[in-house]
This record gives sequence, C-alpha cells and structure tokens, in this order.
Amino acid sequence: MEKTPSGATAGFTRSLAANEAASVVVAAARDGGWLDRPVAVAPELAAAEKKLIIRVLAALDEAKKTGRTGLDADTVGSMFTFVFARSAEAVSALFNHREPEFSMAGLFDGRAPFYADERIAGFFKQCSFPTDCAGRYWEWFHSHPEYAGAADLTLGEALKWCFRLGCHIALLQLPEPE
Repeated sequence: MEKTPSGATAGFTRSLAANEAASVVVAAARDGGWLDRPVAVAPELAAAEKKLIIRVLAALDEAKKTGRTGLDADTVGSMFTFVFARSAEAVSALFNHREPEFSMAGLFDGRAPFYADERIAGFFKQCSFPTDCAGRYWEWFHSHPEYAGAADLTLGEALKWCFRLGCHIALLQLPEPE
C-alpha cells in the first residue's frame, strides 16, 4: 500500500477523535479501579469484539436510516450496557469452548438480556462500569463539537473499548487458572 506524507497508509487515517474516545473509556476504567493490572486479552475475544462492533454499527446505521433511533443519552447508555453484557457472554463462551452468538436484542432500549457464567452475570448486573463509560463518553462528545461529523467513529471506538475492558472485568470475576 502507498504511504501518505504523514506516514499513514493510503486509504487510512489516524483519528484523534477515535483516540480520545478510547481514552475516555480507559479513564473510566482506571478511575473505577478496574485497571490495576494489565488488560487480559485473548485472540478469541478480539475476534468476538470485531464481530460484535461491526454488527452494532450496522444496526445503528440501519436504525438511523429508518428513523427508529437517534443518539440521545438514553440510547447511548443502552448501547454501552449492551456491549458490556455481551463481553460477559464472550468470556463465558470462551471458557465453555464455544463461539459467542450475540443477540442484538436490547441494543437501543436498555433491556439487553444476557447469558453468562453465574460468577460473571451477578457481578455484571450490579456493575456501574457501562453507565460510567456512557456518561463520560456523552459528556466528552458534547464538549467537542469539532467531532460532530465523527459521531459513529467515536461511538464505535468507545464501545469497542467498553467491550474490551468488559472482557477484562469479566475475567477478573473468574478464578485464576492453576
């Protein structure tokens, strides 16, 4: 691929807005005490993240085209809660040696059912992390009008990090392997 003068590969850009959106979620995790150790990762969780975020952004695009939803605070909050719940499902699927199958139910309405290992599910139902992320993202996005044209990009990046850190938080609820 051809390089641009900035060093980026042609067809790709480096997005300050996306970096900042990710930083908002990481800051929420740090402030909540969830990042006192390196983030737990696994190739299977990265594949699940990609699959889920593509489906979430496609559903958002379709909902906006058909006028079913706008990006108000409740919808954004629902999306963060939805992605967080799906991270619990992804970790549970990983430990059960199966592929996660993400239902899109509850993406926009705040009623996302989820099925996860009981050690994870109980904790996730009480955890404020997705609400904290959504509030911080909402506040950050509205304090940066210069990023208005990048709403889907920044939201997608923030949701990606919510999922990634949700997987990390879910893994913390399980016993360490011996």
